[in-house]
Amino acid sequence: MPFADAAAEELERAVALVEALVALARPAPPPVDLWTMARPLGVIYGALFAAQGGTLSLRAPEAVLPPVRVARDGNVVRLACEAAFDAVTRVPAAVQCTAALEEGAPALQLTGALATAIDRAVGEAAGKVGIRIRATADRLSVICPGTDRPSLDHES
Repeated sequence: MPFADAAAEELERAVALVEALVALARPAPPPVDLWTMARPLGVIYGALFAAQGGTLSLRAPEAVLPPVRVARDGNVVRLACEAAFDAVTRVPAAVQCTAALEEGAPALQLTGALATAIDRAVGEAAGKVGIRIRATADRLSVICPGTDRPSLDHES
C-alpha cells in the first residue's frame, strides 16, 4: 500500500499547514505563549524551506516558559518571530527551532548555518516593546519580555 501511505503523509502535511494558517489568522492578545505563536510560523516556513532544499525542525520547549508580556498586542511578537524565520530560511541548510529561557526571558531560538539579517524596521518595532533580536554565527534568538507566570499551553 505505498500509494495509501504516501497519500496519508500528504494529507497530514496539508492538515498541518491549514492548522498553521488558521492559528496565524487569530489575533495575538497579550500575554503571548511564545511557542504556541511561533510553531505555526515554523510549520509554514518549514514547508517553504523544504521546497528550497533546506530542513527546519521544530522541537517543543523542554520546560514551561513564562508568557511574553508586551504593551499593546502580541502581533509584534509574531512579526519578530516571522522575521527570524524569514532570515534563517534564505539559504538552504538544516535549521533547528525551539523556545527556551535565554537571559532569563522566553526566547525563540533558531540554530544551524544561518543567514541572520533581520529587517531593520522589524528590529526597531520589536525593540520598542522590549523584544531583543540577537544573532551569533550559529544562532538567531528573539528574546521577549516575560511575565512571572508560566504558560501551560505547549504542543509539539
